[in-house]
Amino acid sequence: MELKFRDLTEDEIELRVGSTNDSGFQLLLYKNARIDMQLLDEVVGVGNWQREHYILGNDIYCKVGIYNEELKQWVWRADAGSSGTIEEEKSKASDSFKRACVNFGLGRCLYSAPFVWIVSKDKDGVMTGETKKERYFVDEIGYVDHKITKLVIKNEKTKKVVFSMGSNQKVAQTSEKPQANANSNLDTSKGSINAKHKALIDAFVLTLHDPKRTQFFNWLDEKCGTMSIEALSEQQGERVCKSWKLI
Repeated sequence: MELKFRDLTEDEIELRVGSTNDSGFQLLLYKNARIDMQLLDEVVGVGNWQREHYILGNDIYCKVGIYNEELKQWVWRADAGSSGTIEEEKSKASDSFKRACVNFGLGRCLYSAPFVWIVSKDKDGVMTGETKKERYFVDEIGYVDHKITKLVIKNEKTKKVVFSMGSNQKVAQTSEKPQANANSNLDTSKGSINAKHKALIDAFVLTLHDPKRTQFFNWLDEKCGTMSIEALSEQQGERVCKSWKLI
């Protein structure tokens, strides 16, 4: 029996703040456990899946079982949870359930999410109005072969686009080119990154998972003075591609 779980829709994806610094902050895409339960009900049926939690050492594990009609038996997947909240035990239990579900393919598309960096202070030190205290939402999302190829994120209050990938929408606050760091060795004197180099870098980033993705964008920030691929100059784009052996 082959299970095919659909990709997540915009309203099924939530955002939370990841790493931060003086110039901005990262937004991470995630789903909550209720979405996993809805997808399991939708695809395999309410009575055809079950979950069990157990403790192994200091970790809380969850195993999710789906009944296989062809084999006439339950197929199980298990994983441990981590805590990110004050309610540690509840958080670990929920996280272990979500991770076990990923082993069946639920929400695995989120692993292809791009690095989303929101600028809160521009190159002149002027605040953009975007802060980690604001609320943001996914306005548009698109996939090819279960990988995210289009993503538009907006500020919930102002409805301003703060991040855009694979869309014709212009993102004012992330499209400006910040001043390169003093130790940057990549010239910013030429025009915007060309389409070929941008496509190569975007495709490369989609293959990365943390911590390698974070390492790449930290390198980008150090060498180019920005974490935004769209903000790279023509020469920066070429040098990034050469440095990471993309061309």
